Amino acid sequence: MTGVSGAAISTFICYFGSLLCDFGPAVFTSQFWSDSKGSAGLLFYFLSTAVPSSLVALVVVVYYRNRHKHEHGMA
Repeated sequence: MTGVSGAAISTFICYFGSLLCDFGPAVFTSQFWSDSKGSAGLLFYFLSTAVPSSLVALVVVVYYRNRHKHEHGMA
């Protein structure tokens, strides 16, 4: 559960951080989120930024979890 929540948190941080860097304070307006033309662009933006970062975070968590199990299993 910790690995999944860590990956989810890193996904949200990456997604909103990159939105802020690219679109600035307009992210905090309702017009930005309600624009029907931009919703497909935001989905692509999510898939291209947040999903890869969550996969990296998940791989790191799984690696260290397996490493920890292996070290304690050998002792």
